Amino acid sequence: MLDTGSSDLWVMSPDVYCAYSSSSYNKRAIGKDDSLPAIHRPDLPPHRRAFTEKKAQDKRAGATTCTKLGSFATSKSDSFKLNKTDSFSISYLDGTYAFGEWGHDQVLFGNHTLSSLSLAVVNLTDSYFGVLGVGPAGSQTSTRDGKSYEYENFPMRLKSEGVINKNAYSLFLNSVEEKTGSVLFGAVDHSKYSGTLQKVPIINSYPEYFDEPAYVNIVLNDIKVENSNVATSLGKVSVSCLMDSGFTNTYLPALLLEPLMEQIGATYSYTAEAYYVHCDEFDDISLTFDFSGVEIRAPLSDFIFKYKGQCYVLLFEMQDTYESDAYAVMGDTFLRNAYVVYDLDDLEILLAQANYSKNEDIEVIQDSVPLASVFLLIITFLAVFTEAIAHKRAYEGALQVDFNVLRGSSRADLAPNRQGGLIRRADSQDEGSGLLVLTNEQTFYTCDLYFGSNGQKVTVQVDTGSSDLWVIENDVVCLASPDMSGTESLALDQAALCTSLGTFQTGESDTFKSNDTEAFFAYGDTTTAEGIWGTDQIGFDGFNITDFSFAVVSETNTTCGILGIGLPAWEATNTTYENFPMRLKSDGLIHKNVYSLYLNDDNSLKGSLLFGAVDHAKYSGTLQTVPIINNDPENYDVAGGFYIVLDKITLEGDSSNETVTNVAVPALLDSGTTFSYFPQSVLDRFTKMVGAVFSESEGFYSVSCKYNNSEVNAIFDFSGATIKVPMSDLILTDEDTCYLGLLDISEMQGDTEALLGDNFLRSAYLVYDSDDLEILLAQANYTDDQDIEVVTLTIPLAVKAQGYSSTSINPNASDTGSALELKATATQSSSSSSSALGSSSPKNSAAHKESVGLTIPILVLGCMTAFLWM
Repeated sequence: MLDTGSSDLWVMSPDVYCAYSSSSYNKRAIGKDDSLPAIHRPDLPPHRRAFTEKKAQDKRAGATTCTKLGSFATSKSDSFKLNKTDSFSISYLDGTYAFGEWGHDQVLFGNHTLSSLSLAVVNLTDSYFGVLGVGPAGSQTSTRDGKSYEYENFPMRLKSEGVINKNAYSLFLNSVEEKTGSVLFGAVDHSKYSGTLQKVPIINSYPEYFDEPAYVNIVLNDIKVENSNVATSLGKVSVSCLMDSGFTNTYLPALLLEPLMEQIGATYSYTAEAYYVHCDEFDDISLTFDFSGVEIRAPLSDFIFKYKGQCYVLLFEMQDTYESDAYAVMGDTFLRNAYVVYDLDDLEILLAQANYSKNEDIEVIQDSVPLASVFLLIITFLAVFTEAIAHKRAYEGALQVDFNVLRGSSRADLAPNRQGGLIRRADSQDEGSGLLVLTNEQTFYTCDLYFGSNGQKVTVQVDTGSSDLWVIENDVVCLASPDMSGTESLALDQAALCTSLGTFQTGESDTFKSNDTEAFFAYGDTTTAEGIWGTDQIGFDGFNITDFSFAVVSETNTTCGILGIGLPAWEATNTTYENFPMRLKSDGLIHKNVYSLYLNDDNSLKGSLLFGAVDHAKYSGTLQTVPIINNDPENYDVAGGFYIVLDKITLEGDSSNETVTNVAVPALLDSGTTFSYFPQSVLDRFTKMVGAVFSESEGFYSVSCKYNNSEVNAIFDFSGATIKVPMSDLILTDEDTCYLGLLDISEMQGDTEALLGDNFLRSAYLVYDSDDLEILLAQANYTDDQDIEVVTLTIPLAVKAQGYSSTSINPNASDTGSALELKATATQSSSSSSSALGSSSPKNSAAHKESVGLTIPILVLGCMTAFLWM
């Protein structure tokens, strides 16, 4: 790869240790699962280039991946010689790196040969192509006895051997429709530009390290937005700007990008991780970039990538990599609009507006060598324009998981745009009667992970109520049935049912290792799975975790694997290990083992799980901290599940508040459960206050439908932190009959605790702090806005709940709550017979604006998984 942002030439050895991984170093095309090759980002500043420790050798992808574009076998060359220097090492801003040995040999190109050219032969890298760096000598990585030294790199040798008169070259990328462009060493092609070539100085961006510029940076002073002959300036600035042919897209500091996006009416999408505009509103818009008075005009359409009816803007924010917010990188999306001459002798760049022409009018850049004796070197290259490489917009230390909501009557019956509800199934013995059946009651949240050296895609359920990751193998013995509600399925091999969400074939991964240890899992909803433990790499949205422990299941009665993100005490192993959130922390992707859960309102099909950060836009009031308690001290030294103390439940009516219970009980917060479950004593008091009557034949408490349209709220008090849940969120409706979505906990486990599922959790914004064994709660705010703050040591803006230290639970305490029926009045509503689970009243919805984070897509599917049976 020809790279103006670095200065060394390096190539692959045939036996290179190839650490290249598509899940780690490929960037996604917007809206696609397919990965495209990563494009080199500018070299690190000198104080960040050095490695503090040698990278471990890793054969994750095999040498063939890194050598598919060719390799250099030094043993087959009689003229290759090693340099008496330190080993070669280089790293780039995108995380790619290369290690090897310096040497020198002849290099042939066209009809010319450079003898004894210094180059590095790499034996360890995570890139799949070598690099021909043609930048200034100051950015060379060569050292001898630990001290830097300069050598004649490729363009310098072209000059010293008389191939060109001047260390200068011209770059012409051509239009986006063309597949070829050219780099012209030692000359300019006047047919490839319009107007006049104008000079601007190359500046020294690192004067504390170099006496002269080490990179091809110039000053960007302004960007003007032109629309209908009206030009709007963003304001004069002085931004150091790298003119880098190794970048596909263009990156600007926030001080330019944010007002620019505002001017063109762009909105940021945190799903696509890019700004977008309406597809019919950018044709007449152009951008004019001002470099010390030299202006280059680029149509906005050159920065647009259209995908599935959405038009994304390929301008991205330059992160705080250079310890300054005044840094930009002009990549191919800009450079194809300019004709650029890099004059490294005089440390100048010459710019003119590009002219897309196949004509040639080449003039040699003169020095002392007559024109007739000068060899002109023209390198034609394939313009690998990867359509649109989406920039990874992320806060360091945060990982956001966005999900969609799917529901169904079983895991095999999941689909979007469904709501839980009740129907009557006809009873053949009594026409007109029927059995009350809960439909679409199962809900769970899934994400796509990529397993093994070949990136096998598997959809797994994200579960806060367990702690292990397991996936289904291809030839699984499937005991699942399309409807597992109450009937035992036959032990038949129905692999198609269990493998519909993806499987992991261990034999196709070069990196899978079996632990030869049996794995067995059992859950409160009767789900079971058994198989073997092993380790392999898992990838998710551009990131990769190596040697991760998980189980591969050979027999199960469910259709989806599970990604447990709970506490380590609930791991189904004899010894604890680093599960998914723990590895996110130890690998440096997050600073603290915390994640925030936002289910959104009941009418929404999206929610999010944010690792390592909190989103202040998603809650109102103050985040209050309560301790996680150990609900099973006889079996665990530390807490196993996310239990907190539920001290009190109050019903808030039209004119009065009535206490349902004030006896403290342990409450499990479980995102894998749709409904909420209470001890029978609490449930009796609750149902009495709302006038609900239990139906033995139907298995639910019937209640007046007035609560669907009333102002009654259930207020849950956790050590002083309160969450208000609309009564309508706790109601199910069957035509003209309404039922409570509250059930007896003894149906699932012991009778002395509560389990709070989705019909409670969607009213709360929850932060699970596994490091400090705390839960933080606040009232949920239903909005698309985002205000994300990374968690480092403590949770930002959080306070301890008033009763933080009061965690004692007395199962024999007498309940002094009210025994009166709450008075409630129904309000006007256009619909009182909704079959949907939850409120029929509209929820708050803010203007569209998404947030920042490291994102892995997630789906919400439906299953009543909860706690792990140990």
